[in-house]
Amino acid sequence: MTIDRLQAWVKLITNQQLARFWAFLAPIISIASPRIFILYLAVHAAALAIPLWLAIYRPLGGVPTARLPDRKQIVFWIKWLAAFVFLFLIANINSSDHSDTLTTTLHVFAALLAIAIFSCGIRVIKFERLKSNFQALLWGAITAGVIFNLIWLTFHFQDQFPEFIQQVLMPLTGFFNRSLVVATLLTGMAIWHAILTGQKGLALTAGGLMTSGILLSQSESALLAAIVLFAVTILVRRWGGMVIKLLGALTLVWIWVLPLVLNSILDAVAKSVWIRETGQHIQAIYSALTRLEIWAAASDRIAERPFLGWGHDGVQHYGLPTIRGIFFPIKTPLHPHNGALQAWIDLGILGPIAMSIAILLLCRYLLKANGRAQPFMAAVAFAAIGVMFVSHGLWQSWWIGLLGYLFGTSLVMEEAYRRPSPDAGIETSPK
Repeated sequence: MTIDRLQAWVKLITNQQLARFWAFLAPIISIASPRIFILYLAVHAAALAIPLWLAIYRPLGGVPTARLPDRKQIVFWIKWLAAFVFLFLIANINSSDHSDTLTTTLHVFAALLAIAIFSCGIRVIKFERLKSNFQALLWGAITAGVIFNLIWLTFHFQDQFPEFIQQVLMPLTGFFNRSLVVATLLTGMAIWHAILTGQKGLALTAGGLMTSGILLSQSESALLAAIVLFAVTILVRRWGGMVIKLLGALTLVWIWVLPLVLNSILDAVAKSVWIRETGQHIQAIYSALTRLEIWAAASDRIAERPFLGWGHDGVQHYGLPTIRGIFFPIKTPLHPHNGALQAWIDLGILGPIAMSIAILLLCRYLLKANGRAQPFMAAVAFAAIGVMFVSHGLWQSWWIGLLGYLFGTSLVMEEAYRRPSPDAGIETSPK
């Protein structure tokens, strides 16, 4: 490839229209599959890696569309990648089953590496109007909201379709529930931009569409994310850093105290006849009771090996034999549907220690964030944490990739709205 062709490729990658197109597609792609969303993100990161590489090494005498990244940014992501590799090695060394170790390691590491490149790359590219990329994300979120509502209306009226179509639609409900969680958190980012730029009408439109999609789907995880997004935004705007400290403290209590009290909570709940009967008719209560039983059995596993843990995917390999099935018959799941409990099971005492350090560092960063963006950053962060603590597996690559995407984009947006440029919208040059 000649130098001219390489420079033309770099110019294409850093083209503002293409960047807007990528941002617009992000929420829509998430509907297809969380894994496809991460694949999309990896392609995006690979494209940004070329101008990032040229900006660092400048083998062609420099590229005018790129800037040198701040060394702190690169060191920051290297530390997080190294920490992940260390924790994952510990989990796998302690495991008796290594059949899927390499595959899972590659998936999760690729997701994190894509996030690192994305975060560094988008900061060094001198976009003419970074704000317009966030505007594209907003319109993508609105489009995704319309599509999700159409999908769930189809599910609700599937009885009107031939039986063979119903058989195809039914297995997709769980699939789209996961996608809805991704889209909800991305919509939170888009609404953040709309509010900061005074587009309250579009913010309400995006929020309303996603809310109706969540209610139609009856997705508990997406509903939890939406409630936390709204509540934390309001609370932090009213009381500031005090709310962030309180939420951080409650998160640490959840990590350390939950395994000790789960069986007592389960026994107390089991005595309520009303809860038993209501769980037969209301999906959210049924789901909560099922999770409570799984968590209680997981806490028994933790008590057996609290310091060493059971290794990677300990629940999947060793099961949860103490599931009592008090409310409903329950099969052993692939993971405990609780990130904190899975950290205990897979890593032993090292898991909650590492998770606590990450939460403390996150809260420290949120407390230092600029005042305009702080409520929205805190809302997205704690909404993602809330979902992680009641739903998905700790090592799922699409979930880790989504967390990284939200965090990396929050860093960029917080910096972007810190210093407005008078003639070019928003500029993200490193300090």
